[in-house]
Amino acid sequence: MLFVQLNIILPILFVLICVFLLVLSFISAPIETLTGTGITLTGIPVYLLFVVWADRHPQWLKKWRSKCCLRVEMREILAGRLQLHKTDFFKISSVDR
Repeated sequence: MLFVQLNIILPILFVLICVFLLVLSFISAPIETLTGTGITLTGIPVYLLFVVWADRHPQWLKKWRSKCCLRVEMREILAGRLQLHKTDFFKISSVDR
């Protein structure tokens, strides 16, 4: 697993800037900002259903996920060892360099 150590000021600064931008957006265009925020918040139940509660899925949903979903670890992508075959998009092979 890859760990990154940061100074605590950087994440705090990031959160403050994000809150500042969100507040300004609500002031200037409240309807559009509420729409965008609502669309973004719909990702929370999807995350809970497919990531947090993945071990509680019924058998038919586990089969469906294994057939149509790709599971690629970020370290494979960062290491450059991921190859997608042109003939079949859903085949993944790790190649050690």
